[in-house]
Amino acid sequence: MLEHNLTLECIKDYQSFLGIEEEWDQFLKKTEVSSPFLTYGWQKAWLETYGKQNKILVLVIKYDEEIVGICPLIEVKRMGFKMVELVGTGKSDWLDIPVVPLHRKRVLKKIMQFLVQEIDNWHLINFRDILADSPSILCLEEVCKELKICARRKKRTVSPYLQINMDWNKFLQSKSAHFRTKLKYHKKKAQKAGKELKIEKISQMDKDYSILNTMEDVESKSWKVSSGNPKITTRIGKEFYKRICEYLSRKGYLDIWIATLDGQAIAFLLNIVYQGKCYHYNGTFDQRFTNISPGLILHSEAIESAFDTGLTEYDFLSGDEPYKYKWCRDRRDIYQMVFFRKKLISFMAFMALVKTRWILKEYDFFVKINQKFAPWRRRFLSR
Repeated sequence: MLEHNLTLECIKDYQSFLGIEEEWDQFLKKTEVSSPFLTYGWQKAWLETYGKQNKILVLVIKYDEEIVGICPLIEVKRMGFKMVELVGTGKSDWLDIPVVPLHRKRVLKKIMQFLVQEIDNWHLINFRDILADSPSILCLEEVCKELKICARRKKRTVSPYLQINMDWNKFLQSKSAHFRTKLKYHKKKAQKAGKELKIEKISQMDKDYSILNTMEDVESKSWKVSSGNPKITTRIGKEFYKRICEYLSRKGYLDIWIATLDGQAIAFLLNIVYQGKCYHYNGTFDQRFTNISPGLILHSEAIESAFDTGLTEYDFLSGDEPYKYKWCRDRRDIYQMVFFRKKLISFMAFMALVKTRWILKEYDFFVKINQKFAPWRRRFLSR
């Protein structure tokens, strides 16, 4: 039987994790869920910053000594419950369990069996961000049914994206006359005011991190800080961005777009170009310059570049912010998928950590309350 040729190694110490980079990225290319968030460099950057205090459980499954599956996990505690999550949770727009398609069910079954039999006293497994079209979802549900593990899933958010299947000029013509006029107006507005607006694309991280410092300065004057949702302007956030930008730059995946007005940086985009697609990971602008729509201008430049360089997609990643739909209409659903044992305490963990939130999100009143207090909660958690 093929199952007898499958072996599972659980990497629990960081030094052992450091030794599998080359094998990891070669294997990832053979899967159907390859994304920048599942690359070794991204996962390593997250473990060295946001995951530093957690116990790692990197499961490596091999078939005749060849890697056919990797499931990078951490153990965390929430509200007194022990939970297992995917490495990168919270800072990666979607995650998954990369598996070679031929061995998918056998590998996923091996992983779940290991978690049930070898990892003591976990109460909940939480896969917070998996694309709805992931081949892992239905297969995991089938495996869990066989192993008598409870599996639940629910849409968490969406990921709008623009398919690139024409040239830039045809695309612009497909947009409304109002949109085209608005775009031209904002591009010329600074010039009419006697100011010099410059757009620069940077693909290499400098040694003194001046680019990162510029991005931090812009964010400090943006709505992200005022709303309690900073990305770079925290100690751990800046360290994470330093590491991912170093990695993306070294691999040739990095695209940072900077807008300056009379030499002063007023906006930035951080995009990732990976396997023929562009992923818009982060961006913001100085609130004092809202009137010239620097975000709209930067996205225009970045999207035009994606058209011109032969990319197939510009992905705005998770979140249904209105500005994204000015550019596109297609979107993918992103699911949260959780697993729990048929034990009272495990069911309690599911209810306390997941199900209650799912129920409250169905009511506009609680959604509005959550939005009102979100800035305060973010500030508290970022300390």
